[in-house]
Amino acid sequence: MRGLLITSDGGKHWRKIVGGGIPWKELATDPEWLDLEILADGQVLVGEEGGRHWLATDRTNTTFRQLRTPAKFRSFAVDGTTLHGIVDAATPSYDMVKGEGLWISGDGGRTWRRQKQ
Repeated sequence: MRGLLITSDGGKHWRKIVGGGIPWKELATDPEWLDLEILADGQVLVGEEGGRHWLATDRTNTTFRQLRTPAKFRSFAVDGTTLHGIVDAATPSYDMVKGEGLWISGDGGRTWRRQKQ
């Protein structure tokens, strides 16, 4: 069974998250391809590289909700509590990807706005 181990005391104690909204058995990639980010308030963001993402519903990180994104993010980054998703091609090409660019959310992924160039 796949899961995520979380510590909040520098590694003295660990807690395993095996469910809570993340369908570990359904993940399309191996665990080494997961994106893990920590928001400034302690919430954990878990994502598949180029796939789905889940954000903890609170600082206890016991339950997660899947983020609805405006396009398929190739990569994801966190700055404080602001989420940044980048839509880009997986390989270099001259073809535009639908929704290509930088997307920003300041409300935990509930709404997104595309960064103007």
